[in-house]
Amino acid sequence: MCGITGIISLKDKKISRPETRIKRMTDMLTFRGPDYQGVYVSDDKKVAMGNTRLAISDPHNPLPQPMKSRDNKYIINYNGEIYNDLDLRNSLQQKGIKFRSNLDTEILLEGLHLHGEDFLHEIDGMWAFAYFDKKKNEVLLSRDVLGERHIFYRIINNEFIFCSEIPPIIADAMGSVDMDFINIMKSFRYGVAPPGETIIKGIKRMLPGHNIMIRKNQEPLQYLHRILHLTNLHFHQIL
Repeated sequence: MCGITGIISLKDKKISRPETRIKRMTDMLTFRGPDYQGVYVSDDKKVAMGNTRLAISDPHNPLPQPMKSRDNKYIINYNGEIYNDLDLRNSLQQKGIKFRSNLDTEILLEGLHLHGEDFLHEIDGMWAFAYFDKKKNEVLLSRDVLGERHIFYRIINNEFIFCSEIPPIIADAMGSVDMDFINIMKSFRYGVAPPGETIIKGIKRMLPGHNIMIRKNQEPLQYLHRILHLTNLHFHQIL
């Protein structure tokens, strides 16, 4: 069980205090990944990501998290497990990919680099990740189809703030959050907040089996990733 955090600028402006904020959020997830912790802040200060790792596969590998590609153009922070990792590794190696580790994180990084979002259709597993393509200047967030791994997020002050858990998002807000009493009442009745919602106003939960694409000066878009190859995408703006 690892943990991921992130802050993404939505209006081509620098993030306020990115290093301090992303480290504080990531520190709060140390219990989820006590074996390694790292943060990444882009040179233009418009993307910040953090990762805490519970080392199960290749526990002694020194590759930092979030993981960068060899050319530093692609960065990923990832929480999950890929069950068919050996098959995917062999397939990617046959296409010329040379791996630096036995981590399934690197399989995901290289697979997305080579195949884009279509690579998700090849994965048997559970995941929550953010993949930053510096070349295209876009961030792709994704959650597995059964929703076994969570991504919570908040859009405020032209920033998209996400995390594996809610408390770091609240801490980053410095107390400027309120309870959503309607969702609290619904959770009493149904045992859980409505799909995509939480009991905190303004904090959403990413839907299972969905991606969120974040591009420069565009509204974040959420869509089903399991139907990408079946039909044209039908995007809707995140409210």
